[in-house]
Order: sequence, then C-alpha cells, then structure tokens
Amino acid sequence: MEEFRRHVPSCPRGRPPGVRRLDVAFDYGAFPVWAWITIPAHGGRPSREVVGSVSPEWLSISAKLATELRAWSDWMDLHSEYGGGRAAADDQYRAWTAQGRKLAQQLAEETGAEVVYQGDRGEIDLDCPHCG
Repeated sequence: MEEFRRHVPSCPRGRPPGVRRLDVAFDYGAFPVWAWITIPAHGGRPSREVVGSVSPEWLSISAKLATELRAWSDWMDLHSEYGGGRAAADDQYRAWTAQGRKLAQQLAEETGAEVVYQGDRGEIDLDCPHCG
C-alpha cells in the first residue's frame, strides 16, 4: 500500500508531490468526493490551499458516475443517526461499503487520480503529527 494512503486527506504527508489525490468519503449532505483546492487571492489575502468537497463539474466526471456517487451519499444520509436514522440491516451497510469501493475505482478510472476510499484506508499513521 502506498504510504500516503495512511494519512488523512488534510495531512501534508497524504499528498506527495506529483500525486493528485481524491478521497471518497461520506459527510452529511456533501457531495462525497474531497480534494485539495486552491482558493485564489482576494481582498489582500494570499491564495491558499484547502481540502474540501468538490463538485462533479470540478471533477469533470460523467453524469452517470456523479449520479451514482450522489445516490451512495444520499443512502447514508437517510440511514445515519443525524440524517433520519432509518434502520438498515448489516448486509445493507456491507453493500453500501462495497458500492463505495466500486465508485472509488470508477472515479480513479475517469479522473486518472489516486483515489482513497475512506472505508479502506486502514490504519492511520499514529506517529504522524497531523494524523495521530
């Protein structure tokens, strides 16, 4: 496994030079793809880089993949404690996890980026001052 995958998306070690990293991760109401983006200089403030949810348009992905990613995220919104809390069986959660993995692979194929599916990240680097 590439070492950068053991770091959280916002960690500088999780973004080695020359690697375009995207993360597929659920967050309430957000489109489930995260990336480093540059906020342009404005009002005397310098440009800066931040990690945030990015749109399908920013990613230039197919409408089909965008719809599937949104549906994947919406399912968890309905079944999470804060999004409605509708009961789901363990096998439904396993299917949701497997679908996220599949969508992450499709995202990698469409964008050419290194895509980290947060459900598969594994152990974080506890020695990292940013992650641990």
